This record gives sequence, C-alpha cells and structure tokens, in this order.
Amino acid sequence: MYKRSKFNVEIDTLEDGQLLIYNTYSGIFGIMDLKTQELYRTIESVDIDSISDREIKANTMTMLNSGYIVDCYKDELGTVKLERAKAQYGRNELTLTIAPTMGCNMRCPYCFESKNGKSMTPEIQSKVIDFVETHLNANSNISSLIISWYGGEPLLQKKVIYALSEKLIKVCNKRNVRYGASVITNGALLDEETAKKLVHDCKVRQVQITIDGMPENHNKRRIFSDGTGSFDIIVKNIEACRDFLPIAVRVNVDQSNLADIEPLTKYLLEEKGWKDNPRIYIAPVTSYDETCKNSACLQMEHFADAKRDFQKTLFSYDRDLVKSSFFPRRKAVFCGGECISNYVIDPEGYIYNCWVVIGEKERASGHISKPFLINSEYYKWLSDDLPKQCEECEYLPMCMGGCPYFRITHNGKPNCAHTRYSYKDTLRLAYEDYMIQKNKK
Repeated sequence: MYKRSKFNVEIDTLEDGQLLIYNTYSGIFGIMDLKTQELYRTIESVDIDSISDREIKANTMTMLNSGYIVDCYKDELGTVKLERAKAQYGRNELTLTIAPTMGCNMRCPYCFESKNGKSMTPEIQSKVIDFVETHLNANSNISSLIISWYGGEPLLQKKVIYALSEKLIKVCNKRNVRYGASVITNGALLDEETAKKLVHDCKVRQVQITIDGMPENHNKRRIFSDGTGSFDIIVKNIEACRDFLPIAVRVNVDQSNLADIEPLTKYLLEEKGWKDNPRIYIAPVTSYDETCKNSACLQMEHFADAKRDFQKTLFSYDRDLVKSSFFPRRKAVFCGGECISNYVIDPEGYIYNCWVVIGEKERASGHISKPFLINSEYYKWLSDDLPKQCEECEYLPMCMGGCPYFRITHNGKPNCAHTRYSYKDTLRLAYEDYMIQKNKK
C-alpha cells in the first residue's frame, strides 16, 4: 500500500489538464497526465497487488521512483530528521572559516561586522595548526580539511594566509587528508600575482567577490576607507585572474540598488563577456543587527521577485547560465553552523559556530589555546531542533528550518529563505526550457 508524499508541491495545471509536480525530497520535477493524476489522488485506497492492469502498475512504479508516492509505513519526517542528525554529527570533514584579520580597507554601509583591526599573530597561527592536528588525531574518519579565508578583508594579511596554508597543506599531506580552500574578498587586493599564488601555493579553488551595481551605485556602497569607490579596480582584478581562478560575483541587493540588477547583468554579460567565469548571482542584504535601518532590506517575498527577473535575464542570454539551478536542492542541514567539526576562528583565536557572530566574544564557543569544551553557546547550535511549523511544511527538505542564527535568536521561530518564495518560478522556467528543447528535436 502507498500514500502520497508529504513533500509534494503542485506547481501548475496546464491547459490540457496535465499537472506540473515537484517533490522537494527526491528533487524530481514531473508532468503528470490525467490518468496518472486519478491514480495519484486515490493511491491510498488502491490495492496495487490485486490489480492486473500493466499500465496502472507501471504508473505506480514511476510515481514511487519519483518520490510522489511512498510506502504507507514510511515516516518521511523521521527520515529527514535522521538524515539531519547524521549530517550534524557524522561528518568526515573538518571545516574552518579563518579570519586572519578583522581589519578592512572598505567601509560598506550595510556591513554587520565591527572593524577592530586586529590581525593574527604568529602565536595564534601556531595554535591553529595545533588545533587542526588535535582534531585529525582524535578523529581518524576525517578525510578532508576545507578552509574559507574570511574577514574583515583577509587579503590585508596575505602573509598569514600564505604561511598558514603551507603548514596546513603539509599536515594534510602527512595524513593523506584532502585539502581545499576558498577566499571571501572584496577583490581590491586580488591582483594577478596574488591570485596565482593563492591558486598554486594555497590550493584556493574559488573566490567570492562582491559587485553591488553599476559604477555609480556600487561606488556608494563598496567604499574604500578614504571615501573613494572601488568598481574599476575590482573589475580590473577580476579580468586579470578569471582565466585561471574560478570566481563567484555576488550582488548584494536591497532597495537602494534593486534597479541596477538588470543593467549590471547586461553589462557583465555583454560588455565584459563574463558568461563562463565569473558566475554571477544575487543575494539579499540581511539584517543581523541594525544594518537594515538605513539600507532598506527587502522582504524575502520581494527579493524572490527580483531573483525571478534576474534568472529570466540570464536565461534570455544563455540557458547554460541557469540550467544548473533549475531544480531546488535538498539539504540535510541549512548550514555548517549546526554541525560538529565546523569552526569559525577569529584573529585572536576565539572559536564560533557562525561567522555572523565573529568577534563577539560573549558568543564564542571556546578558544583554540584551550581544550575544547561544550559550553552553553556551542550547545545552542548543536541542539537546536527544527521548528514545529517546519515539520508540517512541504518545503522542509529544501530549507531545513532556515538560518539557525535566526532560530536561536528568535525563540525557535523558522526563518524562511527566499527560495521558499521563488522556487515555483524557477521550476516554471525549467518547464519552459524543457518545452524549448523538446520542440528543437
């Protein structure tokens, strides 16, 4: 006996009555004809074993394999929660976000960080190596070490990145542990020489750089300490290293630069020719403290509208720019902050679960110079359960309760991501593409 999955979402009914349906757990998007819909609607009362009709049995197996129906005894919520627990506590990856400095050469108005200018001393660098070796020695199951260089502006302390990378790579090579790294940078200091050293010596596989609109708007938002704009130097640096370094260009969107999305996209794709690399994406400016009082953050529903228009613009240029993001991906956890073996380390050696709170010592989970203990802050992150509202939501496998920082600081209230509001439009675009490709054949 079977039942309909609780994670089915019906997208649209087409003119001929066919149904566009998506299962957020299996990730399968399908077109269901009228006859199959009739079976689907009554599946809980159908005894498949007693039916001899081959077509009905074939349609049942198709729905079963697609996840639209499941065994009547399957606990779908229990399955998702167990997978979440495994992702939280059964990781074989050690992930470190390291800020070699909290200083920055920019003064972006929406930045939530305090710029204390402190940088990582040689003593703390040595403790970082000890910290990694201790974890690798204590857990033989760890097969990879992933580093994200963060800040402040991490490239203000290139020598720290170079020195730590060399030592961390040696530690990993000695233990046959895979090593990989990325950098989140404003791009102003990412000249060609620096980029090549990061790639060849530091095993950096990707950098993220922010461009916040056309030059006039960007230069009001991404401001150097002396008040000058950064657009030209960032674009120049991207041009210098994009042939050998994968780059993600992030556009932070709020009310003040919303109108820039389309012209910026056209500029980067048409004039600069940035189609294969960098990859361009948009993200909402998010309020972690009081930053949105002046920057007019978008509600997630409104950002979803902006994302829909952005995707359509990309699609109109080249389907390959968006086809990899057609189908929302299932998550076991929302982010690494709620997982073991995931740490954020500030320049002074304090450890945090999330980079949003980096530098706020009262929210630290410990210090790399001391034996690791489970303090109350660490326990909050690792024990935070899914909100009850989320357990009843068909979108659960896609967002897993949203940002844990918001859940922790808002008494367990779920934080619906913008994909909650935009994914139907994304799937409609996927269907449009399907029909275009089908008609070409």
